Amino acid sequence: MKIGIDIRSLQDKQKSGVGEYTFGLLAALFKIDRQNEYYPFSNARNIKQVDIPESNGAKVSHKHFQYSNKYLNFKFKFFNKPKIDKLLGVDLDAFIFPNINFYSLSQGIKKILVVHDLSYELYPSFYSPKSRLWHKMINAKKFCREADKIVAVSENTKNDIINVFNIPEEKVITIYPGISDSMRPVTDRAKLAEVKEKYNLPSKFILYLGTIEPRKNIRGLMQAFDILKTKSDLPHKLVIAGAKGYKSEKILKKDYKIQYIDYVVAEDKPALYTLADLFVYPSFYEGFGFPPLEALSCGTPVVASHAGSLGEVLGKAALLVNPHNASEIADGMINILQDEATKKIFIEQAHGVLEKYSWEQNARRWLDKIM
Repeated sequence: MKIGIDIRSLQDKQKSGVGEYTFGLLAALFKIDRQNEYYPFSNARNIKQVDIPESNGAKVSHKHFQYSNKYLNFKFKFFNKPKIDKLLGVDLDAFIFPNINFYSLSQGIKKILVVHDLSYELYPSFYSPKSRLWHKMINAKKFCREADKIVAVSENTKNDIINVFNIPEEKVITIYPGISDSMRPVTDRAKLAEVKEKYNLPSKFILYLGTIEPRKNIRGLMQAFDILKTKSDLPHKLVIAGAKGYKSEKILKKDYKIQYIDYVVAEDKPALYTLADLFVYPSFYEGFGFPPLEALSCGTPVVASHAGSLGEVLGKAALLVNPHNASEIADGMINILQDEATKKIFIEQAHGVLEKYSWEQNARRWLDKIM
């Protein structure tokens, strides 16, 4: 098969969860697939080169275009052209969309869509007016109905697709993403010292890493940390890390007891997770949730929300709490930090849970079930 794939999510310098997913999926497919031909498509006026995985002997032909994205999306939306397959110059059999985006394809090409979550449908207040307008213009419901196959990143997301958009169940298949092989405990003391100095990290700290936006419930985490300080004599500081998103300035304005560090580059993440005594992820909703799994992969215990897919994804490997109850979040943090036996139980449970999130294993499911 000749398979096109939209890799516009790889153009951002600061990769989002979708960008990490796209890179991981491509790397795994290129590693194991010697039959199909892959034609990645990207477009950005001010970018000449896009970072994609090594082909590793796979048949890969990437084409990057430098149109204005606003112009191209306008043409896709209102004129249904240019056809991406025509731009690529290939008679494609299938096209993979790692996320919902504007597009135009010739008839007869199998459309495979990945849906990460429907938070924009379920919780529109978590998004800026500009983002809500974009999602309205993109028309995710129509996209899902036009897709030949939909890959959901969790059973929770699959159920949302079926129930919210009224999509036939047989059209949707759950295939979990993988966790990068780089997410392992860091034992190199020099690297740990380097990252600690680079981000001016305290000796003992609780970590949150993710986009700074309302959906992540960072204000609730701050409130829980205040409660922790009144209930215990734990010496830990709270470190909030991640790129700034919608309403981030408002979220971070009460920062007298926290330390904020901006976007963390990928090569520093394993050391950051390893240095933390606890990772906390109290999100109101997630379609999957990479950061808590990454923390577990680096040997760091996790307290996470039971909302959305997090209970499904983390299973018994994390202490799950109600994101709407700051006292419960605080008690969870105290429980892990003060009780070594409890901490050890969750770390041991993580090994079995993490086995499900192998990129190579799940890329094979793509080849068997989707292509």
